[in-house]
Amino acid sequence: EYSLTPSSSLSLSAGWNNRSFNRTSDSKNHWYTDPFVKDSFYLENTASVDKVNRYNLNLDYQKNFDEKGHTLQASVYYASGDGNESEENIVKTTDSNYNLLGEEPARTRSRIGEPESNLRLELDYTRPIGEGELEAGLQSRYDNSDGDYVYENYGTATNEWIPNDSISNELKYRDALQSLYATYSGKLGKFEFQTGLRMEYDDRNLTQLTSSE
Repeated sequence: EYSLTPSSSLSLSAGWNNRSFNRTSDSKNHWYTDPFVKDSFYLENTASVDKVNRYNLNLDYQKNFDEKGHTLQASVYYASGDGNESEENIVKTTDSNYNLLGEEPARTRSRIGEPESNLRLELDYTRPIGEGELEAGLQSRYDNSDGDYVYENYGTATNEWIPNDSISNELKYRDALQSLYATYSGKLGKFEFQTGLRMEYDDRNLTQLTSSE
């Protein structure tokens, strides 16, 4: 924290988060329906890797005026980062005792990327008026997120991964929220009261790029 003047200060803080973990699982499965339509046994192996890398910055300003309780506060918060997840799934058909039947295993894999950023702007003003107090301020929030979802099936005939366009997708999310508020609280005889006004405007957009919706 840095003192700009005896009555005002500025502070800056930052954070960073980086993590990664792996998961593997093996399972025996019996899939059947009643009434009978399907009755199958198979072994399933799944391996996945998750990675997250994110940082944030926070800047705060505070001004104390001569009158007690008369203050001005401002803050800026920004965060950015991305998360990535990859997974591969292998399914092998068996008999009822889970012995392999010798068929080619079914292999699928997916990759998910989700970069995002967030910005927050806040301004708050407080001032005593008579026996009451006035509070006013504004807030702005901007959220951006891109999602890239890729799914593939392994083609045994060509020995290569084939994109599965029926479920692969790409999304873009944008949200801009603006708000303004003012409140006054005070006393009227033995009674305490508070009145206020708040206005908001939200511009939100979600775009599915695969189908341009």
